[in-house]
Amino acid sequence: MKTYDETIAAVLGRMERYEAQKKRRRTVCAKVSAGIGGLCLAVLLGFGMQHGNTPEGRGSKDSPAEDKVVVCPMETGGAPLQREDICLSLGDFVEMEPEELSAYYGTAVIPRVPSDLKVWEDQRYGAFYKDGGEGPLYWDGNVLNFSNENLSRSVNLQVWKVRGGISCVAFFDLVKEKSVINGVEIAVGLAEGGYYHAEFMYKGVGFRLITEGLSQDEAVEILRSLTY
Repeated sequence: MKTYDETIAAVLGRMERYEAQKKRRRTVCAKVSAGIGGLCLAVLLGFGMQHGNTPEGRGSKDSPAEDKVVVCPMETGGAPLQREDICLSLGDFVEMEPEELSAYYGTAVIPRVPSDLKVWEDQRYGAFYKDGGEGPLYWDGNVLNFSNENLSRSVNLQVWKVRGGISCVAFFDLVKEKSVINGVEIAVGLAEGGYYHAEFMYKGVGFRLITEGLSQDEAVEILRSLTY
């Protein structure tokens, strides 16, 4: 039976692997909770999307004319966030194809990313069920990574429904003023180095997003694609 770290690295493409490929970037998963400092920057943005930029099957006529986007500066230095250690057995893993993920979670979990970003091909998705995949579900967290060729622009998305939030950065409850995108409350933060963080619940599914090298508009468009 593999340890927690070994299994996540082999099966879900953990953040440690992501950071190892990007040696020049500062540590994103810093073993601390995110402190929120300074004033949040609140703006009302009109994102009337044309059909060419709208995810398939989602008409722009149904999207709100304005979203409230509140970006809060993020600082490290809060109390350490305790990671939930759990032993995952590869024998319990039930693999899913990418197109099956949205059906499992009951909402879209494949984000619409900028065209220069490509999904990492060696990722595997699925959930863990006891008794060799036949028993009760005990872990359904998945990690989706996208990047350009030189890794200067990237998207890391974590999703879970029952149990599986594995990020070391969690700050939803610390953000007093949330963004509202497509009617969904989302905590959005900007860390040193231009890393956008977002955390929210939608249709019973947890989402944590980290982007690098993307503009605010690009990060917001990703959030819009996940909240229709």
